Amino acid sequence: MAFPSIPPIPSIPSIPKSISKPIKYFIFGIFILNIKSLPLVYNLRYLPMISKLQIKKYTNYKKKNKDLFKAFERSHFVFVDDLDTNFHLNNGSYNKHMDWARAEFVMLQFPEASVKPNFSLAISGVSMYFKKEIPRFSTFKIQTKILTWNGKWIFLIHRFITESKNNSDNTNDNKNINVHAVGITKLVFKEKNGKTVIPEQFFDENGFKCETEESKIKREEIRKKGWKFIEGLLEFEKLIDYCEDKDRDEDDYLENEKVISKL
Repeated sequence: MAFPSIPPIPSIPSIPKSISKPIKYFIFGIFILNIKSLPLVYNLRYLPMISKLQIKKYTNYKKKNKDLFKAFERSHFVFVDDLDTNFHLNNGSYNKHMDWARAEFVMLQFPEASVKPNFSLAISGVSMYFKKEIPRFSTFKIQTKILTWNGKWIFLIHRFITESKNNSDNTNDNKNINVHAVGITKLVFKEKNGKTVIPEQFFDENGFKCETEESKIKREEIRKKGWKFIEGLLEFEKLIDYCEDKDRDEDDYLENEKVISKL
């Protein structure tokens, strides 16, 4: 029995080289211009911080540093995929870069805790305050340090700065520091079972124990100074509980669910 012959598959016309090259260049250009936003790139930037080699280097570095309030600095570049419609660093990118700054700070300042299997931290909130824009294609730095703490929470401060040369000084040592934004992170350290680690206890266990009464007094003075800036922020956080209160007055201006449903 003879089987019917299969008709030939029509050939797909090839794309002329004069068209294919520009298309390739266009795709490659889009790829490069958005390289920081490609899938997994955000996560891959954490790898150098959590690798054993980096942890070892951070540990050695930390042995030379006993200042609990030391600021750690990292440079960043405003690329195309960081821009908004006004062509400066977009609001979301501030938080994204703070993620990396915060992770690196913990690795640098508390390397021994970072490699413990029962170590974890939880972020309760992040606040951003903007002063002026960070222009496109500019280099900026994030300075991260401990601002203050209480019996549970630790507050980090992140300064977004750029540097410019002081025209009145011919040396490179004297530079103007321009503050563009300030961020606050509220975090807590946790054990594997979820139990909160008291900040003072955590500091003592990770190489920052005050050996003298004088050092204790100095640390407490710095903590109280930073706490004055946080008190107002804690008052603002009460707004969260207020918004969740189902017993609010029906005429409350925050009771806007009905208005939203009509839009």
